[in-house]
Amino acid sequence: MRSPFWMWIILALLVIALLVMFVLLYRTKLNNLYLIRKSQVQDDDLFRKLYNKSPIMMHSIDMDGNLVYVNDYWLKMLGYDRSEVIGRKSEYFFTGEIKENYKKIFRQLLDDGKIRDFQARMKKQSGEEIEVLLTAELAHDQRGVPTHAYTILMDISERVRAEKLLLEGKHKLNSILNNAVEAIFVLQDFRIQYANPATVDILGYTLEDLEQFPFQKILFDDDKEWILNNYERRMRQEDVPQKYSFRVKRKDETVIWIEINAVYLKWDEKPAILVFLVDITERKTQEEQLREQAEELKKTNEQQAEMNKKLQDKNKALDEHQVELQEYADELKAVLEEVAIKNERIERAHRDMMDSIEYAKLIQEAILQTSYELEGVFDHFVFYKPKDIVSGDFFFFKKFKDVYLFAVADCTGHGVPGGFLTMLGINLLQEVVTKNNVKEPDVVLEILREKVKHVFKHSRHHDGMDIALAAYDRKEFTLHYAGANMNAIIIDNNEETILKPVHNPIGYYVQENQFEKQCIQISGSETLYLYSDGFKDQFGGEKGRKYQFRRFKEFLLANYKAPMSTQKELIDQEYKQWKGSQPQLDDITVMGVKLN
Repeated sequence: MRSPFWMWIILALLVIALLVMFVLLYRTKLNNLYLIRKSQVQDDDLFRKLYNKSPIMMHSIDMDGNLVYVNDYWLKMLGYDRSEVIGRKSEYFFTGEIKENYKKIFRQLLDDGKIRDFQARMKKQSGEEIEVLLTAELAHDQRGVPTHAYTILMDISERVRAEKLLLEGKHKLNSILNNAVEAIFVLQDFRIQYANPATVDILGYTLEDLEQFPFQKILFDDDKEWILNNYERRMRQEDVPQKYSFRVKRKDETVIWIEINAVYLKWDEKPAILVFLVDITERKTQEEQLREQAEELKKTNEQQAEMNKKLQDKNKALDEHQVELQEYADELKAVLEEVAIKNERIERAHRDMMDSIEYAKLIQEAILQTSYELEGVFDHFVFYKPKDIVSGDFFFFKKFKDVYLFAVADCTGHGVPGGFLTMLGINLLQEVVTKNNVKEPDVVLEILREKVKHVFKHSRHHDGMDIALAAYDRKEFTLHYAGANMNAIIIDNNEETILKPVHNPIGYYVQENQFEKQCIQISGSETLYLYSDGFKDQFGGEKGRKYQFRRFKEFLLANYKAPMSTQKELIDQEYKQWKGSQPQLDDITVMGVKLN
């Protein structure tokens, strides 16, 4: 039986409709791939510009040790053109230990995946050598195969030279002080800050006794008041006699006469007095004897004149000796000034190093900004306070069609090592949710864990991160959450809901548990809080204890109705008030988002 004509028409229309839908879906897919690729190219261009303009020497080598890329500062410091170095063995540009043991050190890089703070020497095109601090880390492809190594080289030549000069200055100073026959010590805050060996012979105390020894304890009671008054006036740089004599008590309580020659100076950048002591007890005794003899021999002018001459000769000898002591004090003061200049050189080298770390902070902030697109999408705040210049914490936001991902992560360590891990963590998380198009938090964490383990697979290092990850479906009004060792809190109608994590980190762990997803229905008035443990673990308060999770939760519950910008200010005030004079222990990140 033949089919009616109208059935063939309907079948043809259905086939045409299916073809049109297929074409539309294919064009949408191509458009999405184009937008993703464009974003990746922009991110790569930004990273390359920051890399090339960095004031730190950087280069990349392949697995045969050949240079594949060097930045502008590397070329400037060593004096080469780019065409002279690309493709050459990197060992050619090193001297000393790293040159002799290059294969062994390169093997260590392949085995451990990284080299940290290795001091080496590099040679310029001119033949001059510079000291560098080398840090290197392997990069892998998606299969986990190492493809090349990134290397950072920090010029520390000035610091090494300054340390050598300072050491020479200290040896010279110690030699002068230790070989002096006069007692020499430094007074500061009424205590002896330094004493040379000759002080032991005069006062009878050991060097250990004299460390931080109260100056007034050696003074004879009848002389104590005016001696301390002279000390205070000299510290105020008033006009005080430079040398005078008085009595002191030795350790065995015997009283001796000493003559002091004092000079005002800076010790450890604080006002102090450099003191030279001479035991004049014998002279005082002789003077007393001479006076007694003079009284007895008043009747004989010749004998009186002879005695006077003896006394004058002794005084002249002592005066000449005091002139020598003054010259000696001037020389010692010049040595101390030389040491201060060398200290300034070391501080300048330290400032240069800190400038380099500050630039690393700019790179980290730039990478965070590429992930931070919350403005105009949700009412929110981010309280972000690194412990050091660069942070081991990071925060993350990604928008899909109707689903929004929020994350806060705490990487192992802080400072520069933590900063490296944050850049690795952000890139891997971006790769999971963008390239793999994964939005389910538990699945994201499972894939992220495998990628981090891939990075450290050669060393099975326990570096990694804790992370709280939430996916908000604005269309279905549902919040999906999964966490690795990090809680999240939702507050609404004066009640809080604690979203608990699986107690496993992202990375290698003794017993790995599967990450679990929690699902919560959202009414549209809730506030979501994600946070690292730096705030709740901070020591402070009147008793110097930890802030703790209970107090942190109560603080959020008391202030969640305030505008988000106000909440950020309140968190800052609460942290500063609690911390007081205690040092910051860890990086701190708190993210708050109104789920409207």
